[in-house]
Amino acid sequence: MCRFPAQVPGVHLLLPGASCGFLDIDTSGSVSPGPWPWQVDLWKDDRRACGGALISANWVITAAQCFIGPDSSDSPSDWSVTTASGTQAMRQFAVQKISIHGSFITPEQGNNVALVRLLTPAPLGPYTEPICLPQSSHKIPYNSSCWFSGNNDDPSDSQMKPSRGVKMDLVGPNECNCIYSHPNSQHSNVSILPGMICATRPEAMGDLCLRDFGGPLACKENRTWFLIGVQSFGGGCDTLLPEVFTDLAQYEKWISRETRDAAFRSQLDTQPTALDTDRCSFTSPRACGRSVTSPGPGADDVTDKTWPWQVSLQLYGSHVCSGVLIAETWFLIAAHCIPRYTTISDYTVSLSRQLQNRPNPREVTRKIKRVVVNPGYTSKNGKDDLALVEMFYGITFSDYILPICLPRDPALSPPTRCWVSGWGQLYPSGRTLTFTPWYTSGL
Repeated sequence: MCRFPAQVPGVHLLLPGASCGFLDIDTSGSVSPGPWPWQVDLWKDDRRACGGALISANWVITAAQCFIGPDSSDSPSDWSVTTASGTQAMRQFAVQKISIHGSFITPEQGNNVALVRLLTPAPLGPYTEPICLPQSSHKIPYNSSCWFSGNNDDPSDSQMKPSRGVKMDLVGPNECNCIYSHPNSQHSNVSILPGMICATRPEAMGDLCLRDFGGPLACKENRTWFLIGVQSFGGGCDTLLPEVFTDLAQYEKWISRETRDAAFRSQLDTQPTALDTDRCSFTSPRACGRSVTSPGPGADDVTDKTWPWQVSLQLYGSHVCSGVLIAETWFLIAAHCIPRYTTISDYTVSLSRQLQNRPNPREVTRKIKRVVVNPGYTSKNGKDDLALVEMFYGITFSDYILPICLPRDPALSPPTRCWVSGWGQLYPSGRTLTFTPWYTSGL
């Protein structure tokens, strides 16, 4: 175990109302050697496991995934925190408490954030300073240049090194989703959800790349540094795919419930908002309703390309109803599938799902943004049982995900032979099914 000096000259404790994030750091290039005084290292079993950021003299924020898994632990006694690594002010602290966000399951499902309370306050000075946290109203324009800082490319490296930073450009969530859901991407099954923020390097950095779970993403505004995210997943050293961070502006309430010591600071100026990418498939030649394969004579004679407009509405990971994709961010579904008394944030939408009991590497998941129920719908008689559902962020069309066409003229007679697709048991051949035509529902 490394030993550190008990006292460091010229340090001070952060008092209530003290400033945060007021530092001059050389950011003239694309890589900065630091120091980044809010950067901390989290250690387990004498090995550096994750990065993090000091948000007060007592608290550190990092990724929840650092404490989950067979090789990790959420016991405070198994952990220590190092501040000002690689400098003359380096100190190591025992951990008193670890608070993991209660909704965290996997990084790809969001809520990848945790708080660590130090057993004793960190003495603050030139090499050890907290960074400001954004409030929930904080807005950072897309295409802004921010800095991702860390210590090691290899988290298992036991050497103490000074922190360094890599310049990153923020990417809008819809544009980020378009990149990750492209059919040629190796990460087509990743969906960017609310509470995530993306950033990409201007070019592949090679050996200068940082891979540091929990590492801080900081942006400077009016001479003040704000911590806008901690590294969650994605990206990589040999790819231009965006890094995905936990958007800390979305967690102000949770952080405030866990600790009153966090250094929140108001945004002084309203920032201009750069427009995000509106669509993923604006260059796609694909037309609606043009699946690349047609169903055979039997109900089971289909492939995962036969019904590319089929969607599965999921509640807590279980299938509730089928829907049909009609645009990049919209699908149609029966209104009774999403009762008015339910919370739409509990639902997800799965596209390119073939089987309900096993994963699909091409599957794309989206969260629901809003539900527009037909005004004539009543649950008593089921009249006008139709709703439009808007998803967060767009989808790249492919052989496996494609919208279906909607008829323009309601006077046209439908064909005599149609197909009903979905999951579940088939009705007996003598059973009559009733459907709500979309053009008679008043939507």
